[in-house]
Amino acid sequence: MRSRAFAAVMGIVCGALAIACVALGLRAASLRERYKALPRAVQLYRDGDFEKALPCLEQAMAAAPERMDLVHLAGTICLKLKRFDQARECFVRLRDAAGDAERPKAEFRLALLALGLEARPDNLSAAIEHLKAARAGLEEAGDHRQLATVLLLLADACQRSGDAAEAEACLGRLATLPSKALEGAAARAVALREIAAKLRKGDVASLAEAWAMLRGRDEAAFAAARPSVALALGLYAGDPALPVAVRRVCLDAMQQIPEAARKAHGLQLCLRAAAGWSVLGNTAAALGAARKARDLAPKDPAVLRVLASACLAAAARSGEPGPLREEGLNAWRAFLAEAKVPPEEQRQVCLALASHAWNGGRKDEAQQLLRAFGLADSPLAVRMAAIVAIEQRDTPAAVKHLRRLEELDGASKQLAELLKPFTTPPEIANLRVNALHRYDARPVLIAQFCPRAVGSAVAPENVSASLDGSAISPVVTRAELFYRPEKDLAVGEHKLNVAVTDSLGLKAERSLPFTIEADREPPAIIGVTPEPDSTTTDQSPLVSFRCTDPSGIVLSSLTVTFGPLGEGGQSRRDFTIMSQGVYQVNIKGSRVKIAKGTRAEYGFVSFEPSQPLAPGKYRVHVTVDDVRGNRCSKEWSFQRAP
Repeated sequence: MRSRAFAAVMGIVCGALAIACVALGLRAASLRERYKALPRAVQLYRDGDFEKALPCLEQAMAAAPERMDLVHLAGTICLKLKRFDQARECFVRLRDAAGDAERPKAEFRLALLALGLEARPDNLSAAIEHLKAARAGLEEAGDHRQLATVLLLLADACQRSGDAAEAEACLGRLATLPSKALEGAAARAVALREIAAKLRKGDVASLAEAWAMLRGRDEAAFAAARPSVALALGLYAGDPALPVAVRRVCLDAMQQIPEAARKAHGLQLCLRAAAGWSVLGNTAAALGAARKARDLAPKDPAVLRVLASACLAAAARSGEPGPLREEGLNAWRAFLAEAKVPPEEQRQVCLALASHAWNGGRKDEAQQLLRAFGLADSPLAVRMAAIVAIEQRDTPAAVKHLRRLEELDGASKQLAELLKPFTTPPEIANLRVNALHRYDARPVLIAQFCPRAVGSAVAPENVSASLDGSAISPVVTRAELFYRPEKDLAVGEHKLNVAVTDSLGLKAERSLPFTIEADREPPAIIGVTPEPDSTTTDQSPLVSFRCTDPSGIVLSSLTVTFGPLGEGGQSRRDFTIMSQGVYQVNIKGSRVKIAKGTRAEYGFVSFEPSQPLAPGKYRVHVTVDDVRGNRCSKEWSFQRAP
C-alpha cells in the first residue's frame, strides 16, 4: 500500500514539473520573439517600411518598457506615418519620464507637433502652453541657443493668437540673449527690433549704433534704412562733444550718402566734415573739406573761418608751413572783412576764436592766430604758453610765463593754483621706529621722502638727519632713510630730525620724538610640562619649560632643582639639575635617577628621569636672569599617579 501511494505522489509531482517546464519554454519563446523584434524594427525602419516597423517596435517596447529611446523612435515613425495622436502619446510619455534637463526638449517637441498640425485654435493654444513650459525649463538651465528658437516661435504663436503684448515681451527677452545664441531668423528679428528702437531715440550715439548694425546687411529692410541714417550721421560729424569712436562712424557714414542728398546738403556736409577731421587731428582731410566748402560758397564768413582754421592747423604739421599759413591768414582777414567787424571787436573775435581752437585741441592754431594779429603778449597768449610749457615739462619756461601772467592779470586764486605745482616743497612721510622689541635701545629709524614740485628731484646728498641734535650718517636710498645707532641709547626721550632739499632749492623738515623704555620686566617661564598641579600617569615624564624675555636671558644664570615632596609639602631632597647654566653629573638618588646629557637651547630646558618615578608629588624650582639683571624665580609641582 505504501509503495503504491508513493508511486502516485511521484507521478503527480512529475506531471506538475512537466507542465511547468512547458510553460517556461513557451514564455522563453515569447520573450525571445520580443527581443528579436527590435532588430527587425530597426532594419524595417532603415528600409523605409514604417508600417511594418511600428508593430515590431511595439513588441520591443513591451519587452523593455523602461527604454525611452524606443519610445522616441516610435514617436518618430508615427510622425512619418502621420499618426499624430500616437506620436503625441509617445512624446508625452517621453516628457513624463524625462529629468529636469531633458523635459524642456520634450515640451519643445510637443510644441512643434502642435504647430505642424492644422492651425486650429486648440492646437495653437496647446503649442503656446508647451512653448511656455519649454521656455521656463531652458531659462533655468541657461540654454540660450535653444531658448532663442523657442522665444521666436512663441512670439509668432502669440501674435497669431492675438496676444501682441506677450509677443513683444518674447521679442524683448530675445534681444537680451547673448549674440552667439542667435542664428538666422532670430538674429534678424532681434536686429530689426533694436535698429527701430535706436532710430526712435534719434540721438547721435543711437544712430551710430544703428549704422553699425545696418552695415554689411543686404536684406531689403536693412538697405532701405541706410541712406537716411548716413545723412543724419554726416550732419552730426562736426559736433565738438562727440566721442572719437562716434565721430569716426559719422565721417564713415558720410561717404555713403546718396548723390541727391549730397547735392542738397553739400555746404553743410563739407563744413561738418572739416570740423570732424580737425577734431580727429587729420589736418589734410580737414583742409580738403574746407576747400570744397569754399568752392561752394567763396564769401561765406562761416566757410572762411573754417578754412582759416584748417590752413593754420595744417601749417603747424607741414614741412613747408609758409604757403599754408599765408592762405590761412588771408582767409582769416577775409572773414573779418566779410563779417564787417570793427577793430576792437576784431580783437575780441580773434581772442574768442583762439580760445575756441585751444579748447578744441588745436593749440598751435590758437597760438598762431594770436601772434599773427599782435596779441602774443596778451594774458590769453601768455596763459597758453604757460600751459604748453607745463605739458612739455619745461619748468623754467612755465614759471617765467606764470610770473608774467601775474604781472598782467594780478594775483588770483587760479594763478596760485597754477604756481603751486612748481613751489611745493618735498614731502617727508612715514617717520617711524622699527624696534626689535619694546626695550630695544638700538632701534632702526626710518623716514620716506619724495619731491612734489614739477620737474624737481631729491639727490641723496641733499638728505640730512640728526639724532638728539647731533648729526648722523644714515643710509639713504632712492626714497628712504635708514639709521640704527651704533651704541645703546639712554632710557628716556629722543628726537630724530630729517631735512630734505630738492633740485629747485625747496626744503622740508620733519621730526619724530620717540622713547626708549627701561627694562624692569623679569623673564617669563612658559610652556611648562607637566602642567602645574596636574597629575600624570607617565612613569618617566618629560619635564620641560621655556625662558623668554624681550631683552634676552642670561643662560649662565639658569638654575634648576627637582625633587620629591613628602607629607605636608616638605621636600625630602632636591636634586640640582642645572646650576648657573651647566647641567650636573648623573643623578642617582634613591627615588630619582636622571641621566646626564640633556641640553638647554635658546632658553628651552628639558630633562627626563632615566628610571620610573615612584608615585607621589614632585617639585621643580627655576631661577633665571635677563640681560638687564631682572630675576625670575618660579616653582611648581605635579603628581605622579600610582
